[in-house]
Amino acid sequence: MHLREAVIDDASDIAAIHVRAWQQTYTGFVPQSYLDGLSIQERTERWRSNLQNRRSNHSHVVLAFDNKMPVGFIAYGPGRDPGRGVDAEIYAVYVLQQFCGSGFGHALFDLARQHFRESGFDTAYLWVMDTNSAALEAYRRWGGVPDKHSVKADNIGGACIREVTVLFDLQPGKRCRT
Repeated sequence: MHLREAVIDDASDIAAIHVRAWQQTYTGFVPQSYLDGLSIQERTERWRSNLQNRRSNHSHVVLAFDNKMPVGFIAYGPGRDPGRGVDAEIYAVYVLQQFCGSGFGHALFDLARQHFRESGFDTAYLWVMDTNSAALEAYRRWGGVPDKHSVKADNIGGACIREVTVLFDLQPGKRCRT
């Protein structure tokens, strides 16, 4: 396992992981037509833009590799939700299905957690579909606590999707309470 900060030339690898992970993870949660229509090329352009703007918005993107093959990534930085009172956010964390349970996701999360601590953040959060039980279980193992009071609805491919926040206390040995 190898982790490193992404560079602009990694945009296509990140996009491919992003699209494949969505197609693997969200089957049955969002319309299949939406998943089938996801475009690696379109996501590559979005990720290229995100990677170019990292410094101005203080965000980070880190790739995980297995034998030089990119298998996952995490994007994180300052919280984007106004009025949350929580300063750090994990924007996205995806690992290809065949590598789930192999420690890649936790290693990426742990790297972000360490960065948040060094940057002076006490807590972090992420948004996750409330039906994504595998992710929710992983986040609980990592010390996260779902906040059932912080829920939003999104329309993805014509379907109403509910998301909840998962809160993380970044101090060693502590768990957030809701």
